[in-house]
Amino acid sequence: MCHRKGKKTIRTIPPEPPSPLDPNGSYTGKPEEETEVPVQDADDL
Repeated sequence: MCHRKGKKTIRTIPPEPPSPLDPNGSYTGKPEEETEVPVQDADDL
């Protein structure tokens, strides 16, 4: 009987850039400015 030792492949998800359609980051959680905190508006609830 032959057993193969398989290599474990770890795939990473590439970072997603901020969306120009969501500049405040309220939906995506990624505002355009890295130093800003995501803002959630009343219409996002």
